[in-house]
Amino acid sequence: MLSLIETEPASAEQSDADRVYPGDGILDLKRMISILKDADYSGDFSLELFNPSYWEEDPGEVARIGLEKMHAFL
Repeated sequence: MLSLIETEPASAEQSDADRVYPGDGILDLKRMISILKDADYSGDFSLELFNPSYWEEDPGEVARIGLEKMHAFL
């Protein structure tokens, strides 16, 4: 079971600007994937890039980086 962790900013205060590429944020993504595997999760994973700073970049490059970072964990 995942335990709650203190984050900065607090989760209730986070916005889309705090959402970053997989592995670049505060979540221990390796641990989370391990927990999902241990639970026999067989659903989908998705890449959601709501951070407005990414919208200023080349969409193809943002998608490439996101996919590369996802592959590092999956």
